[in-house]
Amino acid sequence: MKTIFTVFIFIFTLWGGLLYAMPMGQWIWTLKDRDIYVESQKKVPHLIPTIWAGTLFYKNGKITPQLSLSPSIVSTSQTVVIRLDNSLHGAFKNFSQDELNHKLADALSFILNHLHTISEIQLDYDCPIALLKKWSDLLSFLKEDLLKKKTLWITSLASHIKEPQYGELFKNKVAGHILQLFDTGEDVDAQNVLDWAEKAHIPYRIGLGAFERIEPHNKKTMHSFWFSKIHFFKTSPLFCGVWVFPSAHPWTQLLEIFYGKNYKAL
Repeated sequence: MKTIFTVFIFIFTLWGGLLYAMPMGQWIWTLKDRDIYVESQKKVPHLIPTIWAGTLFYKNGKITPQLSLSPSIVSTSQTVVIRLDNSLHGAFKNFSQDELNHKLADALSFILNHLHTISEIQLDYDCPIALLKKWSDLLSFLKEDLLKKKTLWITSLASHIKEPQYGELFKNKVAGHILQLFDTGEDVDAQNVLDWAEKAHIPYRIGLGAFERIEPHNKKTMHSFWFSKIHFFKTSPLFCGVWVFPSAHPWTQLLEIFYGKNYKAL
């Protein structure tokens, strides 16, 4: 019996090490998020801070940039996220591909010129399904020049990767995609999500929310549920880690609930 217990402890410790050895990041959209990152890093030392550096908007026929937080608020930050506001849907529809490429690149350059020593850029865009081809062609243009020396990740939705052409559209154009599993309004099953991600055959991370909302008819979201599925996605050879959106909420306790307190294995 003692031998069985010893083996169990060894396996649990090994599993904890595997869990926390994977890449983990936290998005920082507010100063409160920065404070949560500082606390979270004490338990997850390799946590990657990812600063919201700016947003692109489309208004009055123009794509305009707006700066957000400076990466300097976390001295170790070399990763940023830039949001493409949903108003950009209009630019995608109204501009030709060539016009879109150059106008968006010019706006993006404004934000990039305020950043230093950045190695990874995440572009956060909830692209409509009908515009995925145009989004793909835009990313090809950006990688050819403006983002040539940067590691580029994009966010994705379950409805994106469900599309049969998603893999062909985005492979070799980005380092990977970060599958958003919070605040999307999508009711999806973990197995289906994994199957779709595998068929797309592009490296991916999962984006998890550390908060809940009350939806219509008094229904509560289940964002925390997806923390329990980290081990499930780790079975995929394409899986490249977890990014957490705290929205001013602490979140390492969710790892403790589902995976124990084996933080010494980091």
